[in-house]
Amino acid sequence: MPINQQLNALKDVPIFKNLPHEELKKIASKIVLRTYSKRATVLNEGDAADYLYIVVSGKVKVYVIGDQGKEAIVNIMGPGESFGELALIDQQPRSASVAALEPIKLATLPRQAFHDCLLRNPQIAIDLMRSMSRHIRELTDSVRDLVFLDVYGRVAKLLNNMAERRDDKLLIEKKLTNQDIANAAGASREMICRVMRDLTAGGYISMHEQAITIEKPLPVDE
Repeated sequence: MPINQQLNALKDVPIFKNLPHEELKKIASKIVLRTYSKRATVLNEGDAADYLYIVVSGKVKVYVIGDQGKEAIVNIMGPGESFGELALIDQQPRSASVAALEPIKLATLPRQAFHDCLLRNPQIAIDLMRSMSRHIRELTDSVRDLVFLDVYGRVAKLLNNMAERRDDKLLIEKKLTNQDIANAAGASREMICRVMRDLTAGGYISMHEQAITIEKPLPVDE
């Protein structure tokens, strides 16, 4: 398999982007590219930590399951983002599960190769701390939203965060089901259906077969 694919997978990852080309080539030589179909499970909470994962294409959801079997989505990740670092560092089982929201390609770096890379490149440790600090801030924001925002506010913020500008329009590709949105917003599927209907009726969004368009600023009030 051409090493260029592995190199390209590394170049956009924050913890690797500052490394010299020769070091990137060393890391790329250890990477294996894997593909997963839509809804396929990448890893489960409690699994042993064997790899660092980098999203090359597609999107994944990171989630946990409560005692009653209810799913809560804690993050949605796309190309250039990595996951699995935490368990590789503290050598504890995986703290969350990960599944594909669409067909995806992942670059996987074995645990020992990751550790060797850290020892050779202290800069990675610094960039890794920055990345983990960002994730902690995002989790703090999520807790704040659960406490201070109602369901409408949480859904509005989620849609705003997911939207991408395409041809002067803010679009959200339909990778998430209403149940996924409910799991991410901490609400029931029935409530999410009601919120989406109200946002459509109010002219805030328009629903299409393959995307949601944000027509005007979504209200996010505490």
